Amino acid sequence: ETRMKISGGPDHRYITGKALIKDAALKIAYTQCRYFIKNEELNFEKDLIDLGMIRLRDSLQNTATLSGKINHQFFDKLSFNNVKLETAKLALLNTTKINNSQFYGNVVGKAKMSINGPTSNLLMNIDGEPSILDSSHLYLPTGAGKESSAIDYIDFIQFGSQMETSRISESTNIIVTLNVKANQACKVDVILDEETGDIIKGQGNGLINIRVGNKEPLTIRGNYELTRGEYNFNFQTFFKKPFTLNRGTISWNGDPYQANINIDAEYLAKNVDISSLSSSSGFRQQEDITIIAHLTGVLQKPLVSFEFALPEKKKKKRDDIVV
Repeated sequence: ETRMKISGGPDHRYITGKALIKDAALKIAYTQCRYFIKNEELNFEKDLIDLGMIRLRDSLQNTATLSGKINHQFFDKLSFNNVKLETAKLALLNTTKINNSQFYGNVVGKAKMSINGPTSNLLMNIDGEPSILDSSHLYLPTGAGKESSAIDYIDFIQFGSQMETSRISESTNIIVTLNVKANQACKVDVILDEETGDIIKGQGNGLINIRVGNKEPLTIRGNYELTRGEYNFNFQTFFKKPFTLNRGTISWNGDPYQANINIDAEYLAKNVDISSLSSSSGFRQQEDITIIAHLTGVLQKPLVSFEFALPEKKKKKRDDIVV
């Protein structure tokens, strides 16, 4: 049973009492994840909403707890006071390039999230790690996208109808910090050139800090150690080969497109004519050759050099090229 009371004057009204949420859902537009609430109670005090300990569920029936308090003036001038979400496993990200061209994907894992401050200076901190029992996939384009990176506010949706929401006001300032502990269960695609299909598809380990706001640009800091994967190399659209990653590192220090890379990958070319490379002459010789690609420089404009491992264990270098 829900019992609510409205009191006060026209200049400052209060709503107090307890509200039972029978069936509802909330969607965080920044992550595009929707969570469901059933049979949970909110406690309304003067200028305050006490969340208590609410249980949330995602569409796969994973659960999380939401706690904390929200200060308000009759649902205006919201301010979050130690609002926390904790989960051992939950859908954490469900975005596409349309939602955020700077990084997107699907992530399921454990996380701790805190929200503090008024909407004029809102801080959202998220510590997360992909689940080793589920598939997660992140996409990191290295070219500046045309879509806006502005963060939408949280949409509260009730079954059967959607509450009218307003766009972010000029006074709103939201900063989101994500601390991601990457592991080999999460696939990461670093898109070097979307038009040609040059992509580093890797799995590995690392600590990555991502910070973004509706009034500040995206920054990424941290190191990512690639332990396996592949590199789709395309040279002027006519030479397309899948290289297997041997090892690699990607190091961010702020600008997401200026990350330093050091990656080795190889491709086995079969039945290559090496007669021009052999000391012998007068006959045609064909062998399998391992082509080793070294990627260095920065993500937005990587430098690629090649070595050819010949059957005699000799190596022949080729000039560097920029992709």
